[in-house]
Amino acid sequence: MNLTAIVETLKRPGLLGVLGQRSEKRLQKGLEAYFHILGRKVAGLNLEQLAHDSPGHVKHVVEMRLHNTLRTTSPLLKAALEAGIQDAMLKTNHIHHYSEAAEDDTSTDYLGLTGQEAADYASQRAGPLVTGINATTQQLIADAIETGIEDMLGVQGTGKLLRDTLESMSTYRSQMIATTEMNDAMSEAMMRKLGSIGVAYKQWIAATACCDDCADNDDASPIPIDEAFPSGDMRPPAHPNCRCAVAGAQAPDA
Repeated sequence: MNLTAIVETLKRPGLLGVLGQRSEKRLQKGLEAYFHILGRKVAGLNLEQLAHDSPGHVKHVVEMRLHNTLRTTSPLLKAALEAGIQDAMLKTNHIHHYSEAAEDDTSTDYLGLTGQEAADYASQRAGPLVTGINATTQQLIADAIETGIEDMLGVQGTGKLLRDTLESMSTYRSQMIATTEMNDAMSEAMMRKLGSIGVAYKQWIAATACCDDCADNDDASPIPIDEAFPSGDMRPPAHPNCRCAVAGAQAPDA
């Protein structure tokens, strides 16, 4: 890759650019570490012993047994999310508000999102995220145990299924959360930037091999900044794992 290509990649918005990818990778590592710690604690609860129970009671029992574990580990999760979101939002200060910067554009009136503004959004966003992630964690663990019971896997088989479930949290789930939340943070920061400098139009920049909804959003661009894209979204992400980006756009030809 030559120097010109590297510079262009650095300027690309959201997860399509180098800065976004770095934020995504950093948060993913933090989430992997969190789920690894959580997995060790859950392993000590011997939940596979519930293989002798009935499926109808599993969800309640899992919730009761996981309560203290999630209560003590949630601050680690919240801290990782807040740090990642704040970092991603501030990185957007260094990305041009147009995806392909016009050579004659010399706009300099944007002073940048402050650290406090980024921290406030990160704190506001992370709280509900932790609640939702914990609820999904409980559900995934309960589902694994219920499957073990229904398939008559016994304690050993249910234990393996539970370990596989916990392992997937450290891999696929960490990546999905990191991708989605870094996209949300950078897209939010970009929209604030566009509003601050008075850009009137925005464009949806679809990632490679995107879904039909995101492709439609891309095709519909540019649109006024205060209108929703065809998917109903004001900005990416349109769905979990969405890697599309939003940027300012010149007014469409009359």
